[in-house]
Parts: sequence; C-alpha cells; structure tokens
Amino acid sequence: MRKLSIIKSANIFLALAFVLAAGDRPDDAKHSWEYYFEKGMIEYRGEMYEYAILNLGRCLEINPQCFEAANALAGIYYKKNLKERSIEYYRRSLAINDRQAGVHNAIAELYEYFSDTARAMKHYVRSVELEPGHIRANCSLVRFYLKINDRAAADRHFRASYDAATAAYGAVLAEARNDAKAGRVAKAIGAYRGLLDDAPSLLDAYLELAELYLRRNENAEAAAVLERLKVVRPDHEKAHLLLGEVYFTRRLPGRRWFHFEMALKNFRAALDLNPDNFEACYLISDVYRIMKKDVEARAWFDKCMEIEEKVEGKKLR
Repeated sequence: MRKLSIIKSANIFLALAFVLAAGDRPDDAKHSWEYYFEKGMIEYRGEMYEYAILNLGRCLEINPQCFEAANALAGIYYKKNLKERSIEYYRRSLAINDRQAGVHNAIAELYEYFSDTARAMKHYVRSVELEPGHIRANCSLVRFYLKINDRAAADRHFRASYDAATAAYGAVLAEARNDAKAGRVAKAIGAYRGLLDDAPSLLDAYLELAELYLRRNENAEAAAVLERLKVVRPDHEKAHLLLGEVYFTRRLPGRRWFHFEMALKNFRAALDLNPDNFEACYLISDVYRIMKKDVEARAWFDKCMEIEEKVEGKKLR
C-alpha cells in the first residue's frame, strides 16, 4: 500500500510539473479556462490548496458555468474548515447544474451542521429524487422523519440506504469481520471506520467496531462509535442500552459522576423506546445505588419488578 501511495504521489507531481511547464504555451491557450481548471485540479489532488484556489477561481472567472471548479473549491474550503465558504461554492455549483445528487447531499450535511434543518432536508430530498439509492442522503432522512414521528417514511429511506450500502459495501463488511476473527484487529478497525463514513446504514458495523474497541479497553472510542450509531438511528434501543453500560461500567476520561448521568440518560432512552425493557430499569436502579441515592434506587427496582412480572406473566415477589 505504501508503494502504491508513493507512485500515486509521484504521478500527481509529474502531472503538476507538466501543467506548470505549459506556461510557455501561447497566451490564448495559457489563459483558457480549461488550462486553469486542469492546473487547479492537479494542485487540489496534490493538496496544494492555496494555488488550487487561485487557479480554480480564475477558471470560474473565465467560465462562470464550470460547476466542477465550484465543487472543487467547496471541497477545499471544507478541508480548510471554512464551512460557510464551502456552502457558498456548493450553492454556486447547484445554480449552474441542479442535477448533482452528491452535491445536494454535501450541502445538506453542511446545513445540518449549522442546524438549518429546513434547508438540509430540502437538499436531502432532492438528492434522493436524483439518485433513489443514495446511501448517505437516504440514511440522513431517517432521523429527520423520526423527529416528526413519520416512522413509515423513516423505515422506507433506511431500507433504501441499507440495500444500496449492502450491495456496494457488503464485501468490505465481510472482510472486516474475517480480519477481526483472524486477529487482524487493526486492519479490521480501519475497515469498520471506513464503513461508518461510506455506508452509515450498515448498523452492524457500529456494534462490531464498538465490541473490538471494548476488547482493547479503548472505551472512549467505543462510546464515540455508539454515539454515532444513535445519530444514525435515534430509535436504536440496543445502542442506548450498550452505551449506557459503557458509561456505567467502563473507565472513561472525565468525571465519574458525569458518566453516571450519561448512563442514566441512555438507559432511560432505551426504556422510552421499549417500556417493557426491564433490564434497562434494573440498570437504572444499579446506577442510583452506586450513586448512593437509595430512594431512587428502590423506586426503580420496584418498577423493574412490576415490568418483569407483566412481561414474564408471573409473580416475582
């Protein structure tokens, strides 16, 4: 892999040298928008962002319809953590060519970052209109529809995302599982992390990655993965339950009392999703007991007994 990376980098800089050498061409060729676009894209791929901004900007000055240059500039500003500038160029690109599913999804994610829910949802919907199997846009729409209690729409979009992700990345997930089973844990973790970005609807990837982290006592990393799963599927009962257990039973950086509060928050969320989950009740009682809140611990224990008796259909006391 390292050798391929070196070859790829060498090819980029050879191409860049070729374009720079083109400065000796006649003025009409040197100043064409294609010239500045080609030069800027090579600089972009070579991570020479300041030069790329100059050349891609010049390309847009000469040819204001070059939406590809606008997309590249949006990508550069995103990498530079200038998200508002990134939105500006994505908007410019869509004004030229509205039929770009990936760009609609990209700008939607940026709007969501700034809590502009209405604009984000509009662009996610447009992305799916253009590409019904768009993995990330469909997955993002799930949480939007869950917020407005439209479970049918949420499930429909999740299924579309899941089916597309399975078709595109099922082999990658299988390989990650094989690597984990064979003890190639670092390789498996790398693959799982890639899946979380590229195929966020493959929910098993989150759970399996969290398990790998827990085996290595990398508890903060496991908690972060489960927090991401909750964002993708806020209604994932098991994610809340497992995350609560991590906060409650594992060593994590920070104040222990805060972790107890986070455990309670997640156990309660699991119980809200499934009022018959007496296991969550017992765990809440245990947290209060460790916190020396005996009244709350007893009240929750009694509630656990009531729920378990109802579920199991027999008296426990």
